[in-house]
Amino acid sequence: MILQSLYDYAQKKQMISAQNRAFKKRSVHWIIDLDDEGQYLGLIAPEQNQIACPHSIQPKSAGGVADFLVDGTIAVLGIDLDNKSRSETQQAKREVNNRKKFDDFWSQITQAYEVTQSPLLASCLQFKPIFAQPPEFLRWGHKEISDAAETHSSSGKAGWWLKLDDGSEKKLKGTESFTFAVNQKLVVEDTQHIHTYWLEEFKKEIDQEQSEAPRGLCSITGQQNQPIALTHTPKIKRVPNTQTFGANIVSFDKQAFTSYQLEQSEGAKASVDAAAGYCRALNSMLQHDSHHSLSLGSAVCCFWTKDPHNRFSHFLKEIFKSADPAAVQDFLKSLHKGHQTTVEDDRFYAVTLAGNAGRIMIRNWIDISLKQAQKNFQLWFDDLHLVSDSLHNRKFSPLSLDALARTTVRDPKDIRTEVVNQLFLAALEGRAPALSLLQPLLARLRVIMAENGTSALRGDHSRFALMRLIINRNQRMISTHKESSMEIPPQCDDTQKDPGYLCGRLLAVLSRAQEKAHNYKILSAGVSERYFGTAMASPQSVFPLLLKLNRHHLNKLDKSSTADFIEQDIQSIVQHLNDFPRTLDLKGQGRFALGYYHEQKAEKIKIQEYKTKSMTENEDHESDTFS
Repeated sequence: MILQSLYDYAQKKQMISAQNRAFKKRSVHWIIDLDDEGQYLGLIAPEQNQIACPHSIQPKSAGGVADFLVDGTIAVLGIDLDNKSRSETQQAKREVNNRKKFDDFWSQITQAYEVTQSPLLASCLQFKPIFAQPPEFLRWGHKEISDAAETHSSSGKAGWWLKLDDGSEKKLKGTESFTFAVNQKLVVEDTQHIHTYWLEEFKKEIDQEQSEAPRGLCSITGQQNQPIALTHTPKIKRVPNTQTFGANIVSFDKQAFTSYQLEQSEGAKASVDAAAGYCRALNSMLQHDSHHSLSLGSAVCCFWTKDPHNRFSHFLKEIFKSADPAAVQDFLKSLHKGHQTTVEDDRFYAVTLAGNAGRIMIRNWIDISLKQAQKNFQLWFDDLHLVSDSLHNRKFSPLSLDALARTTVRDPKDIRTEVVNQLFLAALEGRAPALSLLQPLLARLRVIMAENGTSALRGDHSRFALMRLIINRNQRMISTHKESSMEIPPQCDDTQKDPGYLCGRLLAVLSRAQEKAHNYKILSAGVSERYFGTAMASPQSVFPLLLKLNRHHLNKLDKSSTADFIEQDIQSIVQHLNDFPRTLDLKGQGRFALGYYHEQKAEKIKIQEYKTKSMTENEDHESDTFS
């Protein structure tokens, strides 16, 4: 079970230990600096975006519960920034809840001081404001604008304003949080008193949660008589299309989702530790700087290994995102030579998550041996490999997941999550992407060929690489042997007898003949621009005409040996065709496109090799002359 694998990962990374759960990094926007007597000194904007703060597992959905030492204006200052109009009943209820939260915040500090006798907490208690009365650094009103005559006028909507030390003011937002410092020493970073105290308090919270929880069978670990979590917390954040405060994989929050009088998470029982473990493991992997997650359109995939110290997943994300040709080659060589040492029983896991407001859906998951995952990954790049005349000069990789997915749409924002997910599973499970994926690839190819002709091939390596992978993998599914004569190799194959492939090569040769006959100065649409789409779908309706027109092009080249070479190329292809196919199916059209691409690239490679050879011979001749 994939949740059990996540729980095991959390255990090995010690994510569910009290030491790691008691403190959590969170945004702190303002630090109220005090002196030893609790007198206000000023406001400090912290340099760090995230500060490790005390974390509580007390449920806050009912309201009236505050965090220890770090919270918003209601808890810290007793000021409600939300001035929305409400009914008298709703407003009265909100004020009662605000007062409870304010009292809870300061009672926690009082209790901590009684236990620790911390002088820092003593300063905080001396500062304690009066509920609903703004402190000296906070005012309600409009933004003040000072004019040349030192008079003041107001502008904008009324709101709460912070008075900063430099005399300026900043409008306060409802989501901003506050904490305390004494003589610029941050209270929450006091390891001697605060950290020790809160760790013990957090352990008490855990003990209380487990003692009050019903006992039963944990569906994740299979253990009996475990304290069962009523809700699976913490909420999982940063899954696309979920709420900012997170969502749940397991949730029974409506009557329609319950049965047999089982409420909340009793319908999918998990122990308190197991639920917290898999949730914390996913949250860790979904961090922005994590090496264990990858965006797949409107979904996200998390991946990890049984051995948490294995570096395979670290490399995986970078290879998928950038797929730098040199990095890919180095990585594949390291796998082939065994430099990436793996334990035989190590396994690779992946889970794809998609959101829908407060719920998270598991689209699919992978659970295979790490050795098999590495083999599949290597096969992925082998199947994408195409010989190109200019690939080594690219500043970007055409083999990244993003580049491959872009070939299926006109605008990148239209990329479907299902397409990216298919490619990811093809890479790590060795699956064959659906043949239907050829349809958008070929549709876009028809358009760009009609617009740009052969020049469209220069930046379209990704499209043809993906075509080759789709066709070859689907071919293997119906072939008795892994290697089949019907598979398309990375480079132009003169022995290939497939009609679609041969027709594609033939169109490339005819297009080359036209370009050479006109000295590469064709003013109107050429053979490729005009006939590519029709020739790919219905070769029989186009090629007899093109071969007749080709005689005119060869006649223009008759005085040179070029015409003979082109004639030989045409004959070498046509001799394997009994007749031109009336129509080509989707796979045949893909083979046609690859045949055209291969023939064009093969010709350019020949030209490059000839130029290189000529330059070398000239340099050798000059060297012999001077010597």
